[in-house]
Amino acid sequence: METIHNTADLRRCSRQLVHHALNSPGFPKRREVKLSQVVYLEGVGNYVCFHLLDDAKLMVAYTLASYESLPGFMRIHKKHIVNVMHISSLDVRSRGEALVHLTNDVQLIIARRQMGMVVAQLNSKVETPS
Repeated sequence: METIHNTADLRRCSRQLVHHALNSPGFPKRREVKLSQVVYLEGVGNYVCFHLLDDAKLMVAYTLASYESLPGFMRIHKKHIVNVMHISSLDVRSRGEALVHLTNDVQLIIARRQMGMVVAQLNSKVETPS
Protein backbone atom coordinates (compact mmCIF):
# COMPACT_ATOMS: atom_id res chain seq x y z
CA MET A 1 0.00 0.00 0.00
CA GLU A 2 1.41 3.38 -1.01
CA THR A 3 1.31 6.21 1.51
CA ILE A 4 1.26 9.92 0.80
CA HIS A 5 3.51 12.07 2.97
CA ASN A 6 3.63 15.44 1.19
CA THR A 7 2.39 17.40 -1.81
CA ALA A 8 5.02 15.97 -4.16
CA ASP A 9 3.96 12.43 -3.22
CA LEU A 10 0.33 13.40 -3.75
CA ARG A 11 0.99 14.69 -7.26
CA ARG A 12 3.09 11.64 -8.16
CA CYS A 13 0.40 9.27 -6.91
CA SER A 14 -2.30 11.20 -8.71
CA ARG A 15 -0.53 10.60 -11.99
CA GLN A 16 -0.18 6.90 -11.20
CA LEU A 17 -3.77 6.58 -9.94
CA VAL A 18 -2.75 4.46 -6.97
CA HIS A 19 -4.20 6.30 -3.99
CA HIS A 20 -4.70 3.73 -1.27
CA ALA A 21 -4.01 5.74 1.85
CA LEU A 22 -3.33 9.28 2.95
CA ASN A 23 -1.11 10.33 5.82
CA SER A 24 -2.19 13.59 7.37
CA PRO A 25 0.68 15.83 8.44
CA GLY A 26 -0.86 16.29 11.88
CA PHE A 27 1.02 17.27 15.00
CA PRO A 28 2.28 15.54 17.11
CA LYS A 29 1.54 12.29 15.25
CA ARG A 30 0.38 11.18 11.84
CA ARG A 31 -2.90 9.43 11.22
CA GLU A 32 -3.27 7.06 8.30
CA VAL A 33 -6.62 7.25 6.54
CA LYS A 34 -7.75 4.96 3.74
CA LEU A 35 -9.32 6.94 0.91
CA SER A 36 -12.30 4.58 1.00
CA GLN A 37 -13.04 5.98 4.48
CA VAL A 38 -13.19 9.59 3.18
CA VAL A 39 -16.77 10.63 2.41
CA TYR A 40 -16.02 14.16 1.23
CA LEU A 41 -13.52 16.99 1.45
CA GLU A 42 -14.45 20.53 2.40
CA GLY A 43 -12.33 23.55 1.56
CA VAL A 44 -11.90 25.95 4.48
CA GLY A 45 -9.64 28.76 3.27
CA ASN A 46 -6.15 27.32 2.80
CA TYR A 47 -7.09 24.16 4.69
CA VAL A 48 -9.01 21.02 3.78
CA CYS A 49 -11.32 19.22 6.18
CA PHE A 50 -11.65 15.49 5.47
CA HIS A 51 -15.04 14.15 6.58
CA LEU A 52 -14.69 10.45 7.35
CA LEU A 53 -17.16 7.57 7.59
CA ASP A 54 -16.90 7.41 11.37
CA ASP A 55 -17.97 11.11 11.56
CA ALA A 56 -14.40 12.12 12.42
CA LYS A 57 -12.94 15.22 10.81
CA LEU A 58 -9.32 15.66 9.84
CA MET A 59 -7.87 19.08 8.95
CA VAL A 60 -4.80 19.41 6.72
CA ALA A 61 -2.90 22.51 5.60
CA TYR A 62 -3.39 22.19 1.84
CA THR A 63 -5.88 23.81 -0.50
CA LEU A 64 -8.78 21.88 -2.00
CA ALA A 65 -7.19 22.21 -5.44
CA SER A 66 -4.39 19.92 -4.24
CA TYR A 67 -6.89 17.04 -4.05
CA GLU A 68 -8.89 17.56 -7.26
CA SER A 69 -7.10 14.77 -9.11
CA LEU A 70 -7.81 12.03 -6.56
CA PRO A 71 -9.20 9.04 -8.45
CA GLY A 72 -12.75 8.20 -7.45
CA PHE A 73 -13.43 11.74 -6.25
CA MET A 74 -15.17 14.59 -8.06
CA ARG A 75 -15.47 18.29 -7.41
CA ILE A 76 -19.11 19.33 -7.13
CA HIS A 77 -18.68 22.85 -5.77
CA LYS A 78 -15.88 25.32 -5.07
CA LYS A 79 -15.93 24.10 -1.46
CA HIS A 80 -16.55 20.36 -1.88
CA ILE A 81 -15.00 17.27 -3.43
CA VAL A 82 -16.94 14.04 -2.88
CA ASN A 83 -15.99 10.38 -2.95
CA VAL A 84 -18.15 8.88 -5.71
CA MET A 85 -18.42 5.60 -3.76
CA HIS A 86 -20.30 7.45 -1.02
CA ILE A 87 -22.94 9.12 -3.19
CA SER A 88 -26.29 7.57 -2.40
CA SER A 89 -28.52 9.74 -4.63
CA LEU A 90 -28.83 12.90 -6.67
CA ASP A 91 -31.74 15.28 -6.14
CA VAL A 92 -32.42 17.67 -9.03
CA ARG A 93 -34.77 20.46 -8.03
CA SER A 94 -36.42 23.32 -9.86
CA ARG A 95 -34.40 26.16 -11.39
CA GLY A 96 -31.41 23.91 -11.98
CA GLU A 97 -30.62 23.42 -8.31
CA ALA A 98 -29.31 20.02 -7.29
CA LEU A 99 -28.15 18.21 -4.18
CA VAL A 100 -26.02 15.15 -3.76
CA HIS A 101 -26.96 12.85 -0.86
CA LEU A 102 -24.05 11.02 0.74
CA THR A 103 -24.01 7.75 2.68
CA ASN A 104 -23.45 9.59 5.98
CA ASP A 105 -26.78 11.47 5.57
CA VAL A 106 -25.08 14.71 4.48
CA GLN A 107 -26.54 16.73 1.61
CA LEU A 108 -24.28 18.99 -0.43
CA ILE A 109 -25.22 21.52 -3.10
CA ILE A 110 -23.91 20.94 -6.61
CA ALA A 111 -22.74 24.11 -8.33
CA ARG A 112 -24.73 24.94 -11.48
CA ARG A 113 -21.54 25.02 -13.55
CA GLN A 114 -20.59 21.55 -12.30
CA MET A 115 -24.02 20.00 -12.85
CA GLY A 116 -23.44 18.66 -16.37
CA MET A 117 -20.10 17.10 -15.46
CA VAL A 118 -21.47 15.56 -12.26
CA VAL A 119 -24.48 14.00 -14.00
CA ALA A 120 -22.32 12.69 -16.87
CA GLN A 121 -19.76 11.20 -14.48
CA LEU A 122 -22.45 9.57 -12.34
CA ASN A 123 -24.18 8.17 -15.42
CA SER A 124 -20.90 6.66 -16.62
CA LYS A 125 -20.41 5.03 -13.19
CA VAL A 126 -23.91 3.53 -13.34
CA GLU A 127 -23.48 2.21 -16.89
CA THR A 128 -20.04 0.71 -16.23
CA PRO A 129 -20.28 -2.68 -14.51
CA SER A 130 -18.05 -2.94 -11.41
